[in-house]
Amino acid sequence: MKSKKAQEEIVGFVLIMVIVAVGFLIFLGFNLRQGITTTEESFDLHQFLESSMEYTTECSLRYEKDLAKLGDLFESCYFGKTCFGGQQSSCEVLGSTLEGIFSESFVIDPESKYTSFEFESYFVEGEKREEIFSLDKEGECGGKIIGSTYILPAFPGNIENSLKLCIAIT
Repeated sequence: MKSKKAQEEIVGFVLIMVIVAVGFLIFLGFNLRQGITTTEESFDLHQFLESSMEYTTECSLRYEKDLAKLGDLFESCYFGKTCFGGQQSSCEVLGSTLEGIFSESFVIDPESKYTSFEFESYFVEGEKREEIFSLDKEGECGGKIIGSTYILPAFPGNIENSLKLCIAIT
């Protein structure tokens, strides 16, 4: 009779182990099916955004020879200012300059390292958050997302510029 009790305990232990293993496989399956939802902070992207804000544009805000830096155009765009001479809005110059910088800096293609990107700029004052500009190049993101935010002071609030890049899994 003692051997039957030992056999029952072994069978019970094996059943518990099988149930735990099946539960683990189900948990693992759900986690692998879910897309990547978190963005890893990137120091390199922060440096890229910081240096991009110093890029000299073709827009003069005060007088003809005083070409504005890219960082100055976000505030000008938010407040609806035009470039000196009134021929172009600061938003038009901001958009074309950013498109040029991103196309020269990142090759966005399903076959390249970067498969998509998203850039957003917001004016933030307390609880108020208004979009200034956004630019993205859609692609399927099956890899890791890296990103960074760069904040510019703009009285009476701040301008938050964020960039997210999707890196392909190789």
